[in-house]
Amino acid sequence: MFSLKLSGMKELFTRYIGREIGLNFKEIDKFHATVLLAVNNEYFSVRSPKGGPIAHYPFRHVLSCTESSDGIPISAVGLVLKTPKVPFVVQTHVLRTKTGTIVGVALPL
Repeated sequence: MFSLKLSGMKELFTRYIGREIGLNFKEIDKFHATVLLAVNNEYFSVRSPKGGPIAHYPFRHVLSCTESSDGIPISAVGLVLKTPKVPFVVQTHVLRTKTGTIVGVALPL
């Protein structure tokens, strides 16, 4: 059985720092582009490609990761003629509440 330790997760994610990745931050099955800003021992940090708050996701919330040098199609936002592709997609737990969806923690820096 394949098991990736946190140190292995950090090494895997580090390859994509500064690049757009796919992340499901609203719905479990919809992946949107985010920029991977930093990778720490226990969490990774992302931000929208357009800027805004930084979100931090603990590695323990990662369900799966997929990588492909050919790119992986993700959900498009707005009027897009071609489905965007990213080299790395991360699926996390998505917790739904009565007031919305909660994943990770957003902190102003």
